[in-house]
Amino acid sequence: MKIAMIIALLHPFLILAGTAMASHLYVVDQQTYSGWLNNPGYHGFSEMLYEFTSASANNGSGFEGLGDNTPFWNIGTGIVMLLARYLPIIGPVAIAGSLAAKNL
Repeated sequence: MKIAMIIALLHPFLILAGTAMASHLYVVDQQTYSGWLNNPGYHGFSEMLYEFTSASANNGSGFEGLGDNTPFWNIGTGIVMLLARYLPIIGPVAIAGSLAAKNL
């Protein structure tokens, strides 16, 4: 049950962690990161949140106000995409392995 819950919570964790990292970088150094966020208000936060949601769901869509062809967005969303795609595969295999190891 623990493994199933960890895998179930992985998707929202990756989305929120990526959004938090992008928001933090933008707030700390707006001069450097101002090129990829055209809307610095609530809509800009929604753009960042949706970008990581899209990467985590592997669908490739996004808002147009976000300048997302930068090294930060390419690497950040690439890492989220890889983790969101391959880590959930490990969960069921781990559950099957623990069930197979039990003596009934």
